[in-house]
Amino acid sequence: MELVPYTLKDATLKELGKTPAPHKTRIRIRQNSWIAKMACWCIKEKDVAFTLFRTIHLSHSTPRVFLNNQRWVAHELAHVRQFATYGNVKFIFMYLSESFRNGYHNNKWEVEARANEDSVDILQDYYFEYTS
Repeated sequence: MELVPYTLKDATLKELGKTPAPHKTRIRIRQNSWIAKMACWCIKEKDVAFTLFRTIHLSHSTPRVFLNNQRWVAHELAHVRQFATYGNVKFIFMYLSESFRNGYHNNKWEVEARANEDSVDILQDYYFEYTS
């Protein structure tokens, strides 16, 4: 998995030889995210990743720690695909409705993401940018 700081411009990336393949989708990683920290509080977990559109928000982990856990990355990328499949606004509505009805752990979108945790082939479709 490729990890590049997203403060770099395309020209700088080319100079470094880090231009991602055109078929890969860019995913941003935000470290120390208040959104992810709120999710920690809501689901009573110590460390979470929270995916919103094509950005993965981390509560306490670093991008390197997160990316070294392929199952965790595959789980969050399943959410990226869910957003892409259903559309941003529609998926947020469906996800929240499902959470209110069945709770976080029984939410069908979370069940689907957990089922995709072993699908590490999904990792090849993306590259990651982060803020330091």
